[in-house]
Amino acid sequence: MSGLAAARPRALAAMVAAGSLLVVAALSLMEFDASRLGRAVLERAGAVTGARVTARAFRLRPLTGLVLEDVEAAATFTGGSAAVSVDRLVLDHRLSRLLAAELAVDRLVLRRPRIRLMGEPAPRGSPARTAAVPGAAGLGWLSLRISRIDVEDGTIELQAAGQPHPVLVKGLELRLRDVGLDPAGTTVMTSLRGVGDVRVAEVAFARSRALDLRGSVRVGGGRLKTDTVRFRTDQGPFEATLDADLGRLPLTYALTLQGDPLDVSGMTGARGFGAGTLRLEARGVGPEAEGVEGRGDLRLRAGTLPAAPVLLAIEQVLGRKGVIGAGYRTTDAPFRIEHGRVILDRFELQTDVVGMEAAGWASLAGPIELSLAVRAPRQGLAVHGVAADVLDLMTDEQGRVIVPLKVTGTPGAPRVSPDASALAAQARRAGGRALVEKAGQGLGGLFRRKLKD
Repeated sequence: MSGLAAARPRALAAMVAAGSLLVVAALSLMEFDASRLGRAVLERAGAVTGARVTARAFRLRPLTGLVLEDVEAAATFTGGSAAVSVDRLVLDHRLSRLLAAELAVDRLVLRRPRIRLMGEPAPRGSPARTAAVPGAAGLGWLSLRISRIDVEDGTIELQAAGQPHPVLVKGLELRLRDVGLDPAGTTVMTSLRGVGDVRVAEVAFARSRALDLRGSVRVGGGRLKTDTVRFRTDQGPFEATLDADLGRLPLTYALTLQGDPLDVSGMTGARGFGAGTLRLEARGVGPEAEGVEGRGDLRLRAGTLPAAPVLLAIEQVLGRKGVIGAGYRTTDAPFRIEHGRVILDRFELQTDVVGMEAAGWASLAGPIELSLAVRAPRQGLAVHGVAADVLDLMTDEQGRVIVPLKVTGTPGAPRVSPDASALAAQARRAGGRALVEKAGQGLGGLFRRKLKD
């Protein structure tokens, strides 16, 4: 009997455990139509964000939360508008509060959201909508005190006003913790605060792309800031930091960028260049490269001059071979970015055959305009359109000539020609030196004859 009595509590405990598992399994599988609850959530979301929000279906699972399917939202704000669609929006709740007839949501999950931000000016007389943003929103039995936001497989399309192609952010994964809303903010983006981690599969720009981006973010005070974010491009790996203003479109931001090592041969399409290191500090407006202004430096490690179209054209103008394939030394090229142009104030390239010094600009859209001075041996030099005696006159004591050139066109189809005005000025200076030298030689001979007398 004592053994039987001892076995009864164990059997009872096993039955309770089995019953609990059955209840949990049933709750995990059970779904309830939650149209009233879902519409209440959409009402609150619209009040907080100032957006028009709809959903196709609403389902409640006691263990996992409220699920809204095929959610769509649209809003206008300063500088543009947004259109959002979400395959599934999940509001995780606390089961203990649900048993007390209260739905308390503390985590928001957006699965496969597609966000389109369009940088279009708002119509006159229709100011951007704003809304008071409470720290916790409530509808009696509904409490939205969200402390975490997760985004899974998101897509963002940034369409700048006047640009033919958008910037696409694909494969966005975001885990934002310690989420809160600042009541002083006028929109949900300027009120949101939190910290977290972000990963992006690809950011596709008009002429380039960034892959496998990952880092940490901080949102607060209407700004988004990152620590060091790492990503790779077709040209090499990069590290960056970003500080962006979320208050309006187009986005304004400050950016630091470093790439090392970079495949300069791949960037130029001509093999021979050594690896490069890029550093840039810039500010920008909008997602396109044309909105960037800043300063940077490109270090080009030693290599050989490739058969690039510009260098081939320079060889043709000089009338001599030997530029292509010449080894060059490591060099630095400081530059500025302004108004859609990369500006070189001074760039030197030294080889065993020739030396080159360049200044000018290259447009991000393609056109270039450079002033180039090539210092080459006089022997074998035959510059198209320049007389041989002029070249002789311009030859220095080391037997070299500085030939000024103009480079226009595009990197793929350059036009290289002698700089006539610079050549004329240079020839006048060389001619003056020659006359002085001849006069000196004459005076010296006269002085020597006087001594003999």
